[in-house]
Amino acid sequence: MVDTAGWEKLAYLCDRIGNRLSGSASLERAIQWGAEQMKADGLENVSTQPVDVPHWVRGRESAVLESPIARPLTMLGLGGSVSTPAGGITAEVIPVSSFEDLEKKGRAAVQGKIALYNEPNMGYRNTVIYRTAGASRAAKLGAVAALVRSVDTATTLQTVHTGAMRYADDAPKVPTAAITVEDALMMQRFFDSGEKVRVHLEMQAETLSDAQAANVVGEIRGREKPDEVVVMGGHIDSWDVGQGAQDDGSGMIAALAAAHLIHELGLRPRRTLRVVFWVNEENGGAGRKAYRRSIGDIHSHVAAIEMDGGA
Repeated sequence: MVDTAGWEKLAYLCDRIGNRLSGSASLERAIQWGAEQMKADGLENVSTQPVDVPHWVRGRESAVLESPIARPLTMLGLGGSVSTPAGGITAEVIPVSSFEDLEKKGRAAVQGKIALYNEPNMGYRNTVIYRTAGASRAAKLGAVAALVRSVDTATTLQTVHTGAMRYADDAPKVPTAAITVEDALMMQRFFDSGEKVRVHLEMQAETLSDAQAANVVGEIRGREKPDEVVVMGGHIDSWDVGQGAQDDGSGMIAALAAAHLIHELGLRPRRTLRVVFWVNEENGGAGRKAYRRSIGDIHSHVAAIEMDGGA
């Protein structure tokens, strides 16, 4: 309870290295730092496991409400989104509360418009589907873009929440972004009052060729059953608009700190304790897939502890 080394490592990761999106130079620095830190903390067999990761770049982006009033909107493009055409998209907004509401309104109401998912929050796991699948569902009905109310539990002082999205194979790819809870509710009020809501959206997002990154792996070898593994860790990548403190710096550093304290106390567990900083959790999961392939027989692992719930 009195050790502060974990906090100090987390502060270094966030303040000195910063955000760590797959394909970025800062992620490369984090991977190198992670391996060096594991060695300094007394872990054995430290290695970096090469992983090809997607490389999405946000680029410049903006959204402006043009009518019934003029004001900028706080927005963040969703990870994996395509760009708008040069010069952006200006279109009327059609708010929907759910996929069922979208389908009920139908193509006649959605065609040529920007679909706004002003979904009530039903908890993260139940609400995040509008972020991941909303663009394709709207595009199937002719929408030219999709906006999603940030997946959060309350109004958030005009902050906005990005995250990954996925395109369906059977739908056109349209640009998609998150907006704040407050702006979504405001546009809903305008729409409900009978006014036309128009938004201008510009996004320069692009997906480049895959980049090479790595999982970072270190161990405390077991004293009796070294071939049986207890693995624990978190993901080293983060989105590009923060510092990845909670998602997932706190998780990966907590795992490392636990192993470091075990080492400092001179303890050696019966089984091998393995710490992994998995890469590319945020927008692809390539790190976990590569790790699974690398271990062969899954029965070599007797327990797995993944920390991604914030501190």
